[in-house]
Amino acid sequence: MRILYVVHGFPPRAFTGTESYTYQTARAVAKSNDMGVFYIFKDPQQAPFSREEKEQDGMKCLGINYDVSTQAKKFRQTWHTPQVARAFRDCLAAFKPDVAHFTYVLGGLSIEQVTDAKKSGAKVVITLTDFLPLCLRGQLLDYKNELCTGPESSHKCARCLWMVKRIRNGILETIRMRLAPVAAIARKIIAVMISARRRKITRALASADCVIAPTAALAAQYRRWMPEINRTEALGFGIDAKLFGNFHRQHSEKIRFGFIGQLLPHKGLHVLLEAAQKLPQDKCDIVVFGGTNLHGSVEYVSDLKEKHPEKNIHWQGTFPPEKIADAFAQFDILVVPSLWYENSPLVVLYAKQTRTPMIVSDYGGLTEFVSDGETGLAVAPDDAEVLAAAMRRFIDEAGLIENMADKITAPMNTEQHAQRLMEIYGEISR
Repeated sequence: MRILYVVHGFPPRAFTGTESYTYQTARAVAKSNDMGVFYIFKDPQQAPFSREEKEQDGMKCLGINYDVSTQAKKFRQTWHTPQVARAFRDCLAAFKPDVAHFTYVLGGLSIEQVTDAKKSGAKVVITLTDFLPLCLRGQLLDYKNELCTGPESSHKCARCLWMVKRIRNGILETIRMRLAPVAAIARKIIAVMISARRRKITRALASADCVIAPTAALAAQYRRWMPEINRTEALGFGIDAKLFGNFHRQHSEKIRFGFIGQLLPHKGLHVLLEAAQKLPQDKCDIVVFGGTNLHGSVEYVSDLKEKHPEKNIHWQGTFPPEKIADAFAQFDILVVPSLWYENSPLVVLYAKQTRTPMIVSDYGGLTEFVSDGETGLAVAPDDAEVLAAAMRRFIDEAGLIENMADKITAPMNTEQHAQRLMEIYGEISR
């Protein structure tokens, strides 16, 4: 079978969750199939929309250089980019896939790529990994970075888009309705464009032969806001278990709480550090992994370091994906204090693989992987007091870490996940 994966980033150019998952899964599927990958990359040293073609791990890869956050000059270009769509049609014509699997939609990809894949005769599979088709910010967070109840109307979304701070041509502009006399008219125009975006995306997702949701929480949101989506499949992510073949946790006299993730406010690191202030420094360490390559992360980290100069906070920076086991070896409990719903972040699956107890925000995209009180603890989000109390349990209760670790089971591995995907590809191809 000829299978084409479509994603908004691909290693070695991008290594965050979806990109890493796509790479691991594509390599597994490529062992018994002809595999191609179409992806976006961001390289300011190359011309916009320049292409690259290469063979990688037995896969035919085609990338196009497009940074939607800086190159999109108009709202429509955030979801409809003719140059990207044209490159994809060339890829379809050259590779002739039987199945086109979108492991991400948008994020620089053009939404008509889904319908173009259908027109080529390929069966289409879409994996939903966040809320970008529903929410212009991708996380169901409003302009105050508070949880949104959902896209009830395009006017509500327009107000959020109008208020949010954003980067345009490298210049930060803070737009406030009360300072803009034409705000009401502008928001109406934005609302019309948002409605058009919603219709186009809904039709594309509804045309897919199969839509995969990794968590029940994510599936529920899409059932509510896009009931037009037809066939859906519940399938969690798989991970490369071989990365942990020689895993061995380092010994420490202190209890070590670890954080691995984007160093941005929605991940809640500031809540963890506030909670840590309430604990005895001689009894625990906070180990933080994450890079500062994303917009806003440098300022966020700088502010946190100024507010939290405590010596028991260890900033470890980032690491290559193949060193994930080395990172987990440096702490005893994983803390995921996210302020948004999340959707099966790979770090949670890695914690299960290493039998690392977790403290997670009480959102379905996280608690589906933790049995509260058995394999970890679920706490109210954005509450440093509650989080500190949960962390203190691991400090005060002897044997709690070991008892929870013994009950943790390993997640699905990449090979098992790829096998189920092949079954899905076969079912929709009959």
